[in-house]
Amino acid sequence: MTRKSVLFCILLVSGLGLPAMSANDDQELTLERPVDCEPGKTCWVVQYPDTDPGPGVRDSACGSRSYDGHKGVDIAVGDVRDIAAGVDVLAAAGGVVIGIRDGMTDVFIKDDADIAALNGQDCGNGVRIDHGDGWATQYCHMRKGSVLVRSGDKVATGQKLGLMGYSGSTEFPHLHVQVIRDDETYDPFADKYAEAGCSPDASNGMWSKASGIAYAPVAIANSGFATSAVSMEGIGAGDYDGVTLTKDSPAMVFWTVLYGVAEGDELLIMLTGPGKTSIVDQTIEIPRNRARQMQFTGKKKPPGGWSVGSYSAEVRVKRDGVVIASQTFSTKVRP
Repeated sequence: MTRKSVLFCILLVSGLGLPAMSANDDQELTLERPVDCEPGKTCWVVQYPDTDPGPGVRDSACGSRSYDGHKGVDIAVGDVRDIAAGVDVLAAAGGVVIGIRDGMTDVFIKDDADIAALNGQDCGNGVRIDHGDGWATQYCHMRKGSVLVRSGDKVATGQKLGLMGYSGSTEFPHLHVQVIRDDETYDPFADKYAEAGCSPDASNGMWSKASGIAYAPVAIANSGFATSAVSMEGIGAGDYDGVTLTKDSPAMVFWTVLYGVAEGDELLIMLTGPGKTSIVDQTIEIPRNRARQMQFTGKKKPPGGWSVGSYSAEVRVKRDGVVIASQTFSTKVRP
């Protein structure tokens, strides 16, 4: 996963004409969706801020969907084809731009040498916006050459800032967005005035209901069908997008990517064909906490080939015997 994202250096200039906001602690800052996508359908939260002040890990809801020292929210899309098409990064709230970077190459980090080569610029290309009253947001890992704003620009909520990319310390395309008040990181899924901590009842926090962003213990992300074994690299490259299954396909394979599975979770995958014929009914126990988990299952072509018609795959994640996430995917076998 991505390493700790650090703030890039910003030249603070006085007299920027920041928007007037109340100094009253009852004043709320509401955040809208910072990516032009559909949460839970075309994009997913991969990592939450780490609320544990020590070497441990604890996310907004006292779970483990973070890593030590992670200060922001990581939102990912399906694969690099989405990135190539262009995924807009949006201002989560209105304010004044106080810093940008736009010249770093989009490249995935592979080892410590790649990290060292960043020279502390882990955020990659990005934008920082001052919202007044000490509040700021920062957007990281944007595509090189895509940043549309400059320091001193006034921006409105929802205004396009640039494009999602994978500059800086990244291992997959995503946006890292960080909420700051008075130079201290705040967890946007918790009470914005609370000290570091967590709540089992974590809700939308600072996010508006219209944003569609809410805490989830597990996310079932992009999934699909293929005709042979799949790899995480192939999924990330979009190699299995739009695969057509036919009566003569050598195999029927269903694959899924999950974010936030934990040790002891049970992953159930049920693949059925026409007439609800069972093809696969598999239960996998997760051996350790995983920020990203890819799983695929399937069967080789039966004698006579596949029956033409509709097929479905249901994915369920159980934790302590309770289903905490489920989703159904469908496809068709053609003559």
